[in-house]
Order: sequence, then C-alpha cells, then structure tokens
Amino acid sequence: MKSSVKATIATVAIVLVLLVAVLVYVLVNQNNAASVAESGDSPQVTRENSHVLDDGGEGAVTVVEFLDFECEACGSFYPLVEDSGRSTTERSRM
Repeated sequence: MKSSVKATIATVAIVLVLLVAVLVYVLVNQNNAASVAESGDSPQVTRENSHVLDDGGEGAVTVVEFLDFECEACGSFYPLVEDSGRSTTERSRM
C-alpha cells in the first residue's frame, strides 16, 4: 500500500475519532444542562456554614473566593478582596 493511501486512511480515522469525541461531549453537556433547567435550581455555590461577609439582598451577585492563607500570593491578595467587598455591598454578596 502506498504511503499516501496510508496517510489518507490515518487522517480519516483521526477525524472520525475527533468527531465522535465532540459528539459525546455535546450530548453529555446537554444532559447536564437539561437536568439543572428542569429542577429550576441554580447551582449551589455556598454552603450552610459558609462565611458570608454581607448579604447583598435579592438579586445580588454572589462572589465566592477560595483562598489559601498559607499561600504567599493568596495572602497578599486578601486585602484587595476585602476592599472590593466593602465598596460593592449593595450590589454583591461576598
């Protein structure tokens, strides 16, 4: 078999595998989106025992921060998060 025929067959096989992978990905994500839409619930972003700085009221944007205070970069970023939370308490929930 010629090398050009082998290359064509390999290319077609790779394209078919990629198409099947994309199809599976789309179908799985449609099922996940449909289950959230059917339940009418928004995804849970906070827990019952989550530390909440301020409840911004009905329709406020919820900002969830994940910080590791042993991480030097996270520790230095924390004051910026606190300042932004204080300045937008009417429109957001931190």
